[in-house]
Amino acid sequence: MVSFGVEVALAAIILWSFSTTLNRYVSEIVGSIKTGLLIAGFGLIPIMAYAVYAPAVITLWELGLALLAGAAWAIAGLLFYKALETEQVSNAIGAQPIQPVLILLFSVLILGELLTTADIAGGIMIVIGASLVASKAGGIKFNLKLIPAFMGQAIWAFYWILLSLAILSAGNSAVPLMVARITSFAVFILFYKMFYGSKAPRKRNFRTMAPHRVLGGSIAGIADGIGNVLYSNLVLIAALAQGSIIFAMSPLIVVAFSHLGLGERLTRNQAIGILIAVGGAAIMAIA
Repeated sequence: MVSFGVEVALAAIILWSFSTTLNRYVSEIVGSIKTGLLIAGFGLIPIMAYAVYAPAVITLWELGLALLAGAAWAIAGLLFYKALETEQVSNAIGAQPIQPVLILLFSVLILGELLTTADIAGGIMIVIGASLVASKAGGIKFNLKLIPAFMGQAIWAFYWILLSLAILSAGNSAVPLMVARITSFAVFILFYKMFYGSKAPRKRNFRTMAPHRVLGGSIAGIADGIGNVLYSNLVLIAALAQGSIIFAMSPLIVVAFSHLGLGERLTRNQAIGILIAVGGAAIMAIA
């Protein structure tokens, strides 16, 4: 019988995979900053509704962690959406399994947890797999356009580390998550003002964008927000380890969505790389 934690994690990952696929559809025309603004803004709808349902008072320490987490989410999103402007989502999502490696380093170096043989083996598999995913067609030459995707995934790992610390300290996931994502939205507004100020050409305004792209970004944002609500609860029910196993499988779900919805294709090396990286992350999570 599947546990409740696995069910929650699976629902969150499916929503995130759907959102990530839509992000590619939006960002290739809209750009990374406007995509992030749509995701952060509309993602607040389910997150704020959850905070109204489960209110709490948090300390200044928890507030600070949530603010830092929110800034990290915005920076990570900007980088990842930048990669989606030119690269297939099925390629960019291959960078996702790098998150368990960084979380592992955090737990070993900061929390003093022990490193197992399975952790080392899984980490090596993730590095090999990520290298294959980032390779160009016809060889193992690194695709430099995927660097923002890898950086974004690395910073998203710190978003979850900081947010988890705030949630554990507060004993509540709703309010720290809301604070973090309001911060993310504010940072993206700042990005928008910096890059699309009053002197920006009119053609860059949201009014002149294709309505279906805006609609796609809005739906992606709501799906991302619900996914964050679900996944943040894994911290409270002590099912984060189970959730990480499911999280490691997200590239496969994204590849399926991108193949069916966007008609994307992977090279053989990239397909093998995703399988290796996901396998490595699963080994680390199970150990």
